[in-house]
Amino acid sequence: MKALILSDIHAFTTPREGGAIPSYVKVGDSDGADQQFLEYLERNSIELDLLICPGDLCDRADATSLKHAWDFLNNVKRITSCKCLMTTAGNHDMDSRDASNSFDPAGFLRSLKPTFPTQIDTDCAVIQDDFHRSLWFWARHYYIFSNDEIRCVVLNSAAYHGYHSANKSVTQPPAQRRGSSKNRQS
Repeated sequence: MKALILSDIHAFTTPREGGAIPSYVKVGDSDGADQQFLEYLERNSIELDLLICPGDLCDRADATSLKHAWDFLNNVKRITSCKCLMTTAGNHDMDSRDASNSFDPAGFLRSLKPTFPTQIDTDCAVIQDDFHRSLWFWARHYYIFSNDEIRCVVLNSAAYHGYHSANKSVTQPPAQRRGSSKNRQS
């Protein structure tokens, strides 16, 4: 089995304060590291069975960068004839410091097309389709992929990132906080 792990892509649109760049994957850079890598894969006819990205597709939960990195991963899958792309969300994809966005990064990830967090060809998968795997990932914060060659458990380790109050003591999403006895009104 030929596998590739691409971690911490940190795609970005604008440099951070002081001009620091979080990675070499800048959205709109036609000669960036992502484009060079795609050209390398194509030029060398690299083929893969499994592509894994364990999170941090973008920097600071920027929607444009998230989409760019997801498209990049799907292009790697396409160019390498890879049958199985598995990803998870990282803390940078979820705005874990609750400082960068006025939108819902998790909701944005759920809306990505093709469906995030997996793209697994049907002849490769023994379990449910990508849509149902995505539902399980967002509802239970993990999914299991299994076929004749491998079994993977993919965790959404950033599931509760960005959910906190001003006192930083609340770490559950609003839907789960409503049901907890600590927050129930008598």
